[in-house]
Amino acid sequence: MSEVSIQEKKDVLGAGGKLAINPATGEIIGEYTSTNPDSLPEIFAHARQAQKEWAGYSFSKRKKHILKMRDYIVEHAEELADIVSKENGKSRVDALATEVVPCALAANWYAKNARRILKPFGLAGSTILFFNKKNQIMHVPLGVVGIISPWNYPLSIPFGEVAMGLMAGNAIVLKVAGATVMVGKAIEKIVAAAELPPGLFSHVIGSGGQVSTAMFENGVDKIFFT
Repeated sequence: MSEVSIQEKKDVLGAGGKLAINPATGEIIGEYTSTNPDSLPEIFAHARQAQKEWAGYSFSKRKKHILKMRDYIVEHAEELADIVSKENGKSRVDALATEVVPCALAANWYAKNARRILKPFGLAGSTILFFNKKNQIMHVPLGVVGIISPWNYPLSIPFGEVAMGLMAGNAIVLKVAGATVMVGKAIEKIVAAAELPPGLFSHVIGSGGQVSTAMFENGVDKIFFT
């Protein structure tokens, strides 16, 4: 069977299709299409609606969902390391040690510690004028959180932000680096294992300028950049 060249493959895919290439070998490792820009407002609207439901979940209930992601990572560790290695270029051992294992640890830690970190706590009155007043700091979900992540740690950096954002009661819209879209798709599978409310998590594919503009135009409440 003759090999299909990258150019031939691009011709078959057409203008909307793109290829993921192994930087070390030039091997085609996947195909993808960019998110339709016209769909971005709807994606953010669905995220905001789903976040209202998710914010009402107790920490214990969110924890059960996030631990499903941890379990998926552990069960598919070799597969995830292979995807990172092929698309990012680091060795499989490096990918496993610096990307996959930290993701499992992050999901486990945030799931088990979010309640303690985010619980309300009281503050003593600062002057005699407030001696008979009660002061309290309460953490509330921000809403829809955008994540724009880099290529050098394409799994561990964005996934840690996904896990903490979800445990804090937020919806997530993720945009990974254009050079590591297949890793972004792997994150989609990890999050799918959590069985979250529909629309709570979205992975959008496009240029940094296009997606970041859409985030601001659609009222994103916080952005993680790197």
